[in-house]
Amino acid sequence: MTTSSPLPARAIPAPLQFTVEHKPAPKGSLAPKGRRGQRVRLVEQVKGSKPFRVAVAEAARAALAGRAGFPLVGPVEVQMVCAFVKPPSYPKRRRCWPVSQGTGDMDKLARNVLDALTDAGVVGDDSQVCRLIADKDYAGHGVAHAFTDAGAWVMVRPHPDAEVVALEPTG
Repeated sequence: MTTSSPLPARAIPAPLQFTVEHKPAPKGSLAPKGRRGQRVRLVEQVKGSKPFRVAVAEAARAALAGRAGFPLVGPVEVQMVCAFVKPPSYPKRRRCWPVSQGTGDMDKLARNVLDALTDAGVVGDDSQVCRLIADKDYAGHGVAHAFTDAGAWVMVRPHPDAEVVALEPTG
């Protein structure tokens, strides 16, 4: 007796990894801009937020070129490292961490990256992220040891415990 699965077999795509050569910037809050009686538009309050998100989306699209199985569906895991340039005034021989306000909150850095992954079509929606591993450090130190300048490394893959994670290509 053979049993058949109600779902067709689907290929699980290999993890998508890419680097971004742009200074990481947190996702800022939106503020209304415009005059009374005119159309109001919402703009991000953090300078550099949109250019970083665009750079991440472009790098993700380049990494996606020719790959099937995207956008991922179902639960996904995202790992990311944001690297910052260590200020020249910081000690040379002592370990320092990017904990100043200038490097941004880790949750807002992650929010900007996740929005970019959605914009690029890596995932259908950033609510699919069930596991997020995020680090920030100075370039050349710790988890950012491979960086020589500001930037980010991102890896996206189906959640290891998920069964069905990718749609069959349509068309």
